[in-house]
Amino acid sequence: MSSPPRILNILVVDDNLDYLEEMNKDGWDSGCKVHPALSLQAAKSLMQQHGRTFWDGVVLDIVCLQEDDQQVPRPDFIHKAIDYFKLQIPDLPRAIMTADDGRWESIQGYLPNERIYHKALTESAVVFDYLRQQTKQRDLHRLALKYSEVFRVFDKGHLPGEQRDRLAHLLQHMHEVEKVRDNLMCCRQVLEAICLALHQNPSWKPIPDADPKKSKYGPSLTDNLHHLTDKGLIAGHRKDYAWLINSTASDHGAHVNELPAPTVLAVQATVYMLLDLIVWLGEMFDSLA
Repeated sequence: MSSPPRILNILVVDDNLDYLEEMNKDGWDSGCKVHPALSLQAAKSLMQQHGRTFWDGVVLDIVCLQEDDQQVPRPDFIHKAIDYFKLQIPDLPRAIMTADDGRWESIQGYLPNERIYHKALTESAVVFDYLRQQTKQRDLHRLALKYSEVFRVFDKGHLPGEQRDRLAHLLQHMHEVEKVRDNLMCCRQVLEAICLALHQNPSWKPIPDADPKKSKYGPSLTDNLHHLTDKGLIAGHRKDYAWLINSTASDHGAHVNELPAPTVLAVQATVYMLLDLIVWLGEMFDSLA
């Protein structure tokens, strides 16, 4: 028996609340979760919150607000929006919606490379189906399917979107010899985020007398690991994984030294230990819900 299709995260930018509500309902019927934004500014905030790799597609109104405090939609919105998404996520599937009957042909003329739909003449399911077919061709979609239980931890908000982007980058490039040091640095940053999430959880006591200046995350990674292991919050093989990731990433990623450089196999082993920690983190937080 085949598994159900993956739920897609679709950003819909439109200043019509009724239309957004309709798209939200139709999205669920098509296996898509709609994230509404009333302006391009609001869309950028959602992009920053969830990370670039979170999104599977975007639907843009052809005339919309650029800023939250605008009262009148800007006609140049669509060009600003297209340029933004091309820069941030070049391969993100995109659909453009219009309700303007009189300018239909001219719209197609000045946006010849875009998929344009008429709001009144096109069922939402057609738009969502187009986005699904397009996103199936993306490497990120295949990663999200392969490591679904890992990315589910980010979907639930247990770790920030910035770290989701780092992890996706790691999974895409962990086989590349020239990226060994950069990849290990990414591993360390994701591990820091895991420890920070555990450290900041209100169910557990923070580290006493920790110096917040040691790291932009608050206490240093080593301080966090000592606290978490001393309190028994990380134990068994997860404790071993955390310390091994820390030492490997510190010795060969964060610091320059004369030690023999690790191979890509060491990077891959470090990444897979990191994946296990992320899944475990999600299980820990789910048990507290």
